Amino acid sequence: MIEIGAVLISLLLVWAAWKDIRHRILPNSAAVAILIVALGSTALSEGFGALLPNIAHFAAALLAGIVLFAIRWIGAGDAKVYAALAAAVPVQNGLSLLAYVAAAMFVTVICWFGFSRIRRARQSSAAPSGDFAKVPLGLAIAIGGIAFLWRTGLHEIL
Repeated sequence: MIEIGAVLISLLLVWAAWKDIRHRILPNSAAVAILIVALGSTALSEGFGALLPNIAHFAAALLAGIVLFAIRWIGAGDAKVYAALAAAVPVQNGLSLLAYVAAAMFVTVICWFGFSRIRRARQSSAAPSGDFAKVPLGLAIAIGGIAFLWRTGLHEIL
């Protein structure tokens, strides 16, 4: 049971990223499933007393996500999936998770725009419009989240 939570969260993040790339939507079911696995695996491995820092991190991340969504910096799905991922991490490690996701976001944005320019040049087509003109931040959340879980040793707890 030691690493099953991290494996399940990683798989759910990959699925959510795929949905975001293909359809520009992060399903609520992904956020709910990640939240359940994060809190459940923490409770099973460390006891229910260990949930408070994780729930505090979830609440802080959700509040920040709501603000970022309100000013249109991120989508609602991005906010919910990141908050659910934050529930896997105690609040004292929150800035580390944020740094991993921010670094992944930086790389994702650079690569996405680079690949988009190359694709448009080869196809001589117009730039994508609507939701497909936006960078799928679910991909960055997945990359940063998975890297954080496995590089920091948190997978040994979950």
